[in-house]
Amino acid sequence: MKRTVLKKIHSKLHNKYLGLVKTLSADNDLKRLINSKDIISFDIFDTVIVRKVLNPSDIFKIVEDLYTERYGKLELKFADIRIKANLKQLR
Repeated sequence: MKRTVLKKIHSKLHNKYLGLVKTLSADNDLKRLINSKDIISFDIFDTVIVRKVLNPSDIFKIVEDLYTERYGKLELKFADIRIKANLKQLR
């Protein structure tokens, strides 16, 4: 069930961005669009980036450890909170 819903969402987003890409016929169009905005956000899917971790959620523990090394111990468990938030968002 969840896979079907995710596939539908992915398909809709994919089609939406394909339409945008078709409207940007040249590099100058893309540059002009980017330059006209204050903030640019890119959705990057696992097919584009390779993570060197077994599970995607392992990244949260790595971020927590890097923060602790640089700034000291957190008073909360970032990795646990982030994993729970991610699971809640997927429901």
